[in-house]
Formats: sequence, C-alpha cells, structure tokens
Amino acid sequence: MRPVFFSVLVAMLISTEQQPISRPTPASADDRYSVSQVSSAIQFLQRKSGVANSIEVKGYLWPLPPLEDRVSIAILKIYTADEATSV
Repeated sequence: MRPVFFSVLVAMLISTEQQPISRPTPASADDRYSVSQVSSAIQFLQRKSGVANSIEVKGYLWPLPPLEDRVSIAILKIYTADEATSV
C-alpha cells in the first residue's frame, strides 16, 4: 500500500500550483491527523526544484513516516475528491 500512496502523493505534488511554504507547526489537540505538518511537507515538495539541504528535509519530511495512516487522512482532508482523482 505504501508504494501506491507515495506514487499518488508525488503525482498530486507535480500537478498542483506552487505556493509559499509554511513552516511545520507542532500538532495541536484539534489537528490529530497532523494536517498542518503534511500540508507544509507538500508545499515544500512542490517548491523544491533542485536539491534540498538536510536541515529542510529533516524539518519537513522526516516527521512524516512515523505518522503512518494519519498522512493519508491528512491528504484526504487537504485535497478535494476532484483534485485527488484528477491525477
């Protein structure tokens, strides 16, 4: 399931517009699916056209794997059904 998830994530990132990156914030009680953290990582991946430095990667991408299924749920909360199926 993970290869499918990551291929969908990459396809969604390629097809969306570039926007300013917001810094990840610690998950709060009302953000139990870490939507803000996943959103920041998506924005980071959208804007990066070259090689990212290790500090950026640690800040945006390293926190995602431990979240597991919460990342999938956060993506579903970020994108509409039309955006997710148009990829």
